[in-house]
This record gives sequence, C-alpha cells and structure tokens, in this order.
Amino acid sequence: MSAGLMGVKLKLLMQTEKQYSPQDKDTFRTLAESLQAAAETYSNVHRGAGLYSSISTQLYEHCRAVFLDYWHLSPRDWTVVFGSDYAAERCLDLLKPADYRLCRSVDWGLPLGLTVLALKKRIVRMGVPPLSGGGTIRLVSPGWVVWADAPDRLEAGTPPILNAITLARVLELVLQPGGQPFKKEQPFTSAAVSDVFAPFAPGFSGEELLRLLEESLPARNLKIPLKKNRRAYVYLDHAASKPVLKPVLDVYLAALNLPENAFENVIRHTAGICETYFNAPPGDYELIFCANTSEAINMLAAVLPQTLPGTTPWTVINSVLDHHSNELPWRYAPGWRQIRLRADDLGWIDLAQLEEVLTGLQLQNKNNPQPSPVLVSVCGASNVLGTINDLAAISKLVHAYGARLLVDAAQLAAHRKLDLQALQIDYLVFSGHKVYAPFGSGALLARRGWPGTELLGQFQKSGTQNVAGIAALGAALELLQRVGLNVIEQRERELSVYLIQNLAAVPGIQLYGLQDTAARDFKQRSGVVSFRLKQVPHNVLAFELAADGFGLRQGCFCAHLLVKQLMHIQAWRARLADAGSFVLPRLTAGLLPGLVRVSLGLGNTHADIDALIDSLQAAARRPRNGWERQLAASHNAWPFAESKCASQWSAFIRSHCRRVFPAM
Repeated sequence: MSAGLMGVKLKLLMQTEKQYSPQDKDTFRTLAESLQAAAETYSNVHRGAGLYSSISTQLYEHCRAVFLDYWHLSPRDWTVVFGSDYAAERCLDLLKPADYRLCRSVDWGLPLGLTVLALKKRIVRMGVPPLSGGGTIRLVSPGWVVWADAPDRLEAGTPPILNAITLARVLELVLQPGGQPFKKEQPFTSAAVSDVFAPFAPGFSGEELLRLLEESLPARNLKIPLKKNRRAYVYLDHAASKPVLKPVLDVYLAALNLPENAFENVIRHTAGICETYFNAPPGDYELIFCANTSEAINMLAAVLPQTLPGTTPWTVINSVLDHHSNELPWRYAPGWRQIRLRADDLGWIDLAQLEEVLTGLQLQNKNNPQPSPVLVSVCGASNVLGTINDLAAISKLVHAYGARLLVDAAQLAAHRKLDLQALQIDYLVFSGHKVYAPFGSGALLARRGWPGTELLGQFQKSGTQNVAGIAALGAALELLQRVGLNVIEQRERELSVYLIQNLAAVPGIQLYGLQDTAARDFKQRSGVVSFRLKQVPHNVLAFELAADGFGLRQGCFCAHLLVKQLMHIQAWRARLADAGSFVLPRLTAGLLPGLVRVSLGLGNTHADIDALIDSLQAAARRPRNGWERQLAASHNAWPFAESKCASQWSAFIRSHCRRVFPAM
C-alpha cells in the first residue's frame, strides 16, 4: 500500500473511532471488520455466476435468518424482505398488522434508511408487487409477466446487501451476552461533517488517482483457491453491480457515527456533488435520494399521473432495449399507456419510429380536450449490448414535439459524462451500486417546474433517509469526477476493443451487438459484451468460467424482451416457458434460454481479458455430449448443470462468511 493510501486510511480510522467510549470502540471495530470482509467479495445476488455472488448470496440470506431468529419466527411460514422506508410503506398498504413484523434501522441508531419486514408467506404469493422492476420476475413477455416468489418479488432492483449485513451484524453484537448499544457521546460539529468527506489522496487526479483507487479495491490482495493454485479473482460483472472502492467504504463507516443533527449537512453536501457531476444546478433541478433506479422509476410512475388529474392516461414511450426497471413500472402503475419502440440487433433505437409515434400523439392531443402528456423514457446504455443511445438526437426530437425525456443512467453514470443542461434531460435516475457505492442509495433528478417535482419532494425526510449510503454515493461520484470521465472512457474503450477482438477469435463463439472495432460508431459502445458458445449451454459455460475464477453473469439480464429478440425465440416457446414456470418450475428454470455476459470497469486489465480468453478457448475445445450440443443450438440451458464452484470453494466460502458473521 502506498504512503498516501496508508495516511488516508489511518486518518479515517482515527476520525471514526474517536466518537466511541473504549467499550464501544471494540463493538465498532468488530462491525468495521465484518463490513470490510463483506465488501471484499461484494456482488449482486441476482443470477450471478462466480465465487463472489455465491458469498454475497449466502451472507444476504443469513441476514434474513438473523431477523427470523430475532422475532422467533419459522422460515417455513415467514420470509424476510429488506428495503427502503418508501418500499416498505407501499407493502404495508396491502397488509394487516397480524401478517407482518417490522423494524427499522433508525430504531437501532443507524442512519441506513432500511426497513426489515417479516411477512407471512401465504399472503405474498400472488398478485402484482407494489414496486416492480429488476429481480421481481421469472419471465417477461410483451403482454404478460411471470412474477418471482417472495422475497425476490418484493425487493425491486438490486437489494441493499451491505446495509442489511450492517444492520444484522449490529443486531447480533447488541443482543449477544454483554453486548452494548452504540453510543454517540461526542456529536460531530459542522466542521467534522466535512471530515467525513476528507479527500482521498489529496493532490492526485486523472490517471494517477485512478491507479491509487484500483490499488485500494478491497479484494485486490484476496487470493481464491483454484484447482492448481491461488490467484486473484477476476471480476467481470460491473454491469450488474460494481465493487466497493475502499475510500467509499471508509466514508460509509464514518457516516454510521453521525448524530441526527448532522444528517442534513451530509445530504446537502452529497446533493451538491450530484448536481455538479451531472451539471444539474439546484435552481433548475430537484434532487430526490432513493434506494435505486427501480425505486426512482416506480416513484415517477406513481406520482406523475397525480399531477394533472382528469387528463387522459399519460403516454410513456420506451424501447425493447430497456431494463425491466424501465419497463415494468410503466405497465402496472395506474394512469399510463405504454408504447414500445423497436431496436435492431446492434442495439440502436429506431428514431424514425420515435418521430412517427410522436407525430401521431401530437395529432391526437390536438383534437383532444384533455390531452395526454407524453414521456419518453430511455436507457442511457443497454445492459445487454453496451449500446449508448444518442441522447442528444433523442432529446432534440422529444422536445420538438413537446414531450418530456427521462434517462435511465444506471449503465452510463460511471462510464460517460452526462450533462443534463446541455442534453435538456428532464428526469434522470441512477443507482449507487452502479457507481462503486453499493450501499442502498441512488437518486432521481427532476427539472423544476415540471410535473412531479413538488410531490416527489415529500420523499425527502432526512430523519429516516439512508444517510450513510448517501454519503457513500457522494464520495464515489466525487472520486469519479476527480479521475475524469474522459480518462475512464478512454481506458474502457481500449479494453473493449481488446476484449471484442480477442473474443471474436474463440472457436464457435457468437457475439452480440456492434463488433467492428474500427467502425465510426464504436465509440457509442460500452464495455458490456454478451455472447455464447454455439455448442455449450450458457449456464454450463458460465459455471465453467466461474470455476476458473471469473465473476460474470448468465441468463437474460433483466432485459428479457431484447434477449429473446437476439436469440429469435418464437412466441410459442415463450408461452410454453411461462406455462412450465407454474407446472414444473424447477425444470423450466433449468432450461430457460440465455446468454453469457462480461462487463468491464475499474480494476480490469488486459491480463484479465487474456485469462478469460484462455478459459473460453479451453471450454470451446472440451468435448460435449449430444444433449448439451442440442440444447445449446436452441439457446437453452442444461437443466442438470451443477456449479463446480460449490464443491471447489465450499471451505473458502464458509470461512469467508464467518469473517462477516462468526456464528454462520
């Protein structure tokens, strides 16, 4: 570790610990050590392939067990859901008091904005969830949805895994024999609040700062067991969730110690960082912190029709490119009708179709005494093909027809500069876990004076907000800005060219999306690449790569409509899969078609790509039986594939989980 990193680490540690009595210091140090271990192997739990996803899933499920044990409830009859206060309130509107148990992080003195609900399983099995989006479904088709079982159905978007671990670990520490509650005996002053955001490696920026940040990644020196040796894990799953930057973790830990009278200062400070990062001046834009992109879009879908009561339903135009977070809320929130644009197999939206739709809606509204407001809601970049939408052209077209523009920036905010003023974006949403701050916070920026801003402002309650997560979000954005989005873009483009050129040389591979690295529009492609080996089922390939020490993703990536289009899945096959999900759910889940995806971010190198190509070459040469080849030819999974990681890493997973929860 460099001297600069060591100095920053010691300063933050001293700053954090000075607020505790000697007995409390031990409790906080124990919590900090647990969170450090959890952050080393953090990954998104939904459909991940690899060691880190296995560890994060086990830790997250243990959090549920901690709360069931706390309430003395049987896992046979009850399930536990983690979410924001907003999400919990939407659930509670549908429940009777006898059907749930509830606690909030604020009850334990932790500013996490987290609510824990224990729900009777029999009451959460049917119906559309109160919030919809990524992770809440099994299958999505143009006209229907097969919802996931609880608890996934009630945790829209990427769950707050590290926040849940924080609260569960505190619960264990406080309730153990001799456990002590946290005390904040020396409240921060206003000046000390700024110390929470003490600059990491002051004086460094650009490439030098980027190098220091990559050196500080919590898992950089963590070696994992492989068949023949131990080596560093290769994380290639940035499109799902990004790893924690160590300075961001330090800010999160420091913010846990804040007294309530300092919360507003932290929120204002982070708001200023967000406004600068996106060039969204506070006089022009309202900023609302929320749990993630899914929650932000659900909020908008619920609020906007209330702003102009009595009008015909609002019209939302999105596209087949969109993630479920920007698809399902518009389907199920009342007061909307949805129009879905085409996109080609390279991932480009049909702008001629967009203009045609806008022209038709303008004519309808001209002759309608109650005109329907129009919102165009598009992703900044596809999480399947890496295509970056031409937001300038889309914005110009949208505003020429008097419509409003929402951009889902989840896949773009950490990779490209986004200037809301220059692009005339009316609403923008993004998630902290996509910008190296996976602590359950995200944000919605809404143009002032436009529908929804006043009603959205009611969600800003500093006393119950995720102040620690908001502080972490601010720290991450400030670091990315100091590095420079132009530096990050250049680095990732070089790696993307290298990745695609080398993948194309693997025998039997099929790549999706733009592959001509010399093409003029290749600059509009991010480091997200989806592919398959033509003779290997996608889940088998993902398991084999995971066993070789790679973290990646397989399936349909919460973008079922696009992936089905790319694979040319016929309508009858989709309906058969839907029916099978009810009749033979396990077998059907094991057969569902999909692709494999790798995605680049901070910490990735040419050596990572070389190692991936070596493993893919070996997988392409490995003999396959007839059933596997047949299923692969139709894009199906192999239902009897078992992860080789489970046996290979069982001892490592168990020991690492016990670093977080010793009682596991």
